[in-house]
Amino acid sequence: MKRLFRTWKTRLHAEYLRYNTDEERLSHPPKDVVPEDWEFLIQYFGSQTFKVT
Repeated sequence: MKRLFRTWKTRLHAEYLRYNTDEERLSHPPKDVVPEDWEFLIQYFGSQTFKVT
C-alpha cells in the first residue's frame, strides 16, 4: 500500500513538473484527480515543506 501511494504521488509530481506555471498546471489537471485536489497538490508541490522532504 505504501509503495502504491508513493508511486501515485511521484506520478502526480511528474505531471506538476511538466508545466512551468501554476496557471498552466491548473488548466491541465490529471484525469484521475478532482480539480479541487489538484489545486491543493499544486500548492503542496510548490511549498517549501515539500521541497525539503
